[in-house]
Amino acid sequence: MRVVYYCVNLDSRFGGPPKTTIDLAVGMANAGHEVVLMTAEVGDAKIPAINGANRGSLRVAVTPGPRLPAATLMPGDAAKHDPHLQGADALHLIGVFDGTPIQLSSRARRLGVPYHVSLAGMLDDDCFTRKAWKKRLFMSLVGKRWLAGARAIHCTAEEELRQSCRFFDKRLGVVIPNFVDIGPFVTEPDPAIAAERFAFLRSQTPVIVFLGRLHRIKNLELLIDAAGVLRRRGVDLAVALAGPGEEAYIAELKSRAVAAGVGDRLLFTGLVSGDVKLSLLRAARVFAMPSLHENFGIAMVEAMLAGTPAVLTRGVKIWRELESSGGASVTGETPEAFADGLEGYLRDGAMARSAGGLARRWALEFLEPRRVIEQFEAMYARRG
Repeated sequence: MRVVYYCVNLDSRFGGPPKTTIDLAVGMANAGHEVVLMTAEVGDAKIPAINGANRGSLRVAVTPGPRLPAATLMPGDAAKHDPHLQGADALHLIGVFDGTPIQLSSRARRLGVPYHVSLAGMLDDDCFTRKAWKKRLFMSLVGKRWLAGARAIHCTAEEELRQSCRFFDKRLGVVIPNFVDIGPFVTEPDPAIAAERFAFLRSQTPVIVFLGRLHRIKNLELLIDAAGVLRRRGVDLAVALAGPGEEAYIAELKSRAVAAGVGDRLLFTGLVSGDVKLSLLRAARVFAMPSLHENFGIAMVEAMLAGTPAVLTRGVKIWRELESSGGASVTGETPEAFADGLEGYLRDGAMARSAGGLARRWALEFLEPRRVIEQFEAMYARRG
């Protein structure tokens, strides 16, 4: 099978879609398929080598980027993608609300190539709390018609499909988890690596870890307020926020922590990656994801792969899939409710270890590479 992916920018600064697109492209190539990854900007992306038993191929094609309003290509630039699309069995487009994927789907139709769309969380309820009128106008003018022409629409969770299908025929929807490279987690990560780097892990204080961009949409204020509730309940804890963020926002978080009575328990690690990241996820007593809007929550799933239980809100769209795992707690969105979800793990290390084992087993099965790739292969093989 020959599959072409399009993600406008592969730079890690743009969050989850670049990473999940790269991981899926590599996974398909490792499964023996011929893969083309089209992008306007590679940025800091690192494309892993293909080492699958079937030895497919992966080629990165840097194509013209959008230069007109609404992230639209110049008229002549759209046709420059044709050489990469010709002969493909499927075009897989990532994201909504840009003109370029619509232009590329038009080029694909001319060439007889069916297109598929990953929504990347852009059509669920939370997304329409910001710039709603612009998004509704886009969907009314072009978006609904564009989605109606897709061979399939990919959602990463049942909840995402439930909320998003008001814009398309639900029969087009296909729920498949993001492809995640579980290779680094086959052996449980060693927490000692992170302990050498971070002194706070060398004490007996249980640590709550959040890993990701420090951004308002992550709702870190809820985590800090919940930590304050727990301290007033007499629970010993530290909160480590691992990831980059704007200085002004970090200053706000520090001030909020002081007001909540946990100023001395809030720790910032900056960006972590590689073995240190894996080790930090394993060293945590519990992983917290209080996000207002999170389509899949890759860092949370990685924490579960590492053997650490998770506490999350229903803003994380895979909460339904996680509820029965035994390794995650889904809470309400008040400080008291989120504190309730964290408290048991913090007070009882044995409980946390048991839940972490369940989390790891669930995640390894849920994200088993062959299982996930077979679901994407079936989606691409669908007939209109």
